[in-house]
Amino acid sequence: MELPQKKQINKDIGRDLTPDDYLDVIEAREVTHKDDTPFLVQTDQDLSVVGDANKTVAKKNDYDVHFRLPLSQYDTQDGDEIVGNYFTRTITFKDAYITAQKDLLLMDQFIQFDLITKKINEEDDGKFSAGTYTNEEFAQLLARNGHELLLIMYNIVGIFLGIDDELGENMYPASVIENMIAIIENHPEISNEAETFFGGRLRKVHKKGDRPKKPTLRT
Repeated sequence: MELPQKKQINKDIGRDLTPDDYLDVIEAREVTHKDDTPFLVQTDQDLSVVGDANKTVAKKNDYDVHFRLPLSQYDTQDGDEIVGNYFTRTITFKDAYITAQKDLLLMDQFIQFDLITKKINEEDDGKFSAGTYTNEEFAQLLARNGHELLLIMYNIVGIFLGIDDELGENMYPASVIENMIAIIENHPEISNEAETFFGGRLRKVHKKGDRPKKPTLRT
């Protein structure tokens, strides 16, 4: 399969994920609460717009996604780094923006993400949102729910950038985290709309500086 032109890959992108990676995503969503980009809120049978109604310029941004690709399925280019039966490639997706269809599909995924984080909070009596977990408790929590959250983030990045499932499953997990955060920062309205779908914010997170040191989570 032919791929777009490559860029130099970030050597750290193949690292193991840590609990902080997940909290960084959730914290990025918390920051969107201060953004006034307009989004829809449904209350009973009514729809209303929250935010600055004049702030409606379509946002287009570039996104770099790092892949580890099997040699048996994709053609290499000069300069690709071959590691065993795989090679690495960074692909830039230019001028990505949210279409009406993407909006609908992304909303569904963000709502699923929120339902899982809500379930986590219920399972650990609010320790996840309060930041009062121990290292062991947090590792166990992510062992139960981390892969499900990561799969949803794979879906969000894939939907937003138009990456099909075959190519998308080759994205490095750390690259998915990076792009998930970039999408949230560039399009806070999607995150905010999803969070208010059930009538209010689903969770509140603590500051990164207050987090205890946590063990590495292998994916």
